[in-house]
Amino acid sequence: MAESGLSLGYGDLKTDIAVLLGWSTTAGSRSTAQNAHLDRIIDAGLRMFYNAHRWHFKRVNYTTITTTADDNEDDLPDDFGGFIGDEITITDDAENYHPVKIRTAERIFMLRQRDDTTTGVPAECAASVKAFTGVTGVRHEIIYYPIPDGAYPLLIPYKPHGEALSDSAPYPWSIASVSEAIRAACRCQADLIINDKSDGPNWQYYTGTALPGAIEADNDLTPRNLGQVRDNSDLRQVQKVSLVTSTVTPT
Repeated sequence: MAESGLSLGYGDLKTDIAVLLGWSTTAGSRSTAQNAHLDRIIDAGLRMFYNAHRWHFKRVNYTTITTTADDNEDDLPDDFGGFIGDEITITDDAENYHPVKIRTAERIFMLRQRDDTTTGVPAECAASVKAFTGVTGVRHEIIYYPIPDGAYPLLIPYKPHGEALSDSAPYPWSIASVSEAIRAACRCQADLIINDKSDGPNWQYYTGTALPGAIEADNDLTPRNLGQVRDNSDLRQVQKVSLVTSTVTPT
């Protein structure tokens, strides 16, 4: 599938920022420090853009993890930012398993404390923070109850953090119609990091025009119809009240 001609990639952003700062647009003609600054600016611009809104295009990613017999936990992806939804599907075509309910890590630990020997098909799971050493940032693992007794393939939807851009992965986690806002965010960070400016035309353009335009484009991705919502949980009580009301004789 071809990339949109309006998408801005890693090279486009580096060129734009280099022009803004009066640097060469050729990587080999820039100093090592300048090239490092460009990467730092783009990383900061992406973080600012991603954190500015709950983007629909970046809301979900999927990973598949297959459990191992007698193994209590498995590593979640490095870009894991939280589960989406309240259950996980076991994608085994040969069996019709119930979904695995997503709980808190505290509940899974409590269940294990009460019973740490039972094995079977996982019924509940949770994300737990792995031991932090400072060698990497925070990482997560998925923990189960009961302990799996075999290989169960799990399809896990999750919120991704996103990754830094590179020559081999040049496009941000976005859609073409928000590329201008990403470019503007990177220009703001260039002003901040290189020129120590947190206001001015670039910031005004980003906050006043580019970012609102991107949010409007992103809103086009929202579902137009969430389906029929039907909740009859209080119907019986309503019927009781109606019955009592209808039997009261006015005086």
